[in-house]
Amino acid sequence: MTSGLAPGQENLVAHEALQVQETLTIVKTKTLAALRNQTKRIQGFTSTFLSDALDGIYGI
Repeated sequence: MTSGLAPGQENLVAHEALQVQETLTIVKTKTLAALRNQTKRIQGFTSTFLSDALDGIYGI
């Protein structure tokens, strides 16, 4: 089901019908965008969480 989505699998996609190629390209693009967004959120959460925990913003 995920054939053609990973880097270096462009040759697999090239053998598919044009509609399949278009669909896989859209799925790959949206999946990579979601992963980038998730990575940004995790990095932001981590730095904020650690800062809050280490600085004791809650006055405990």
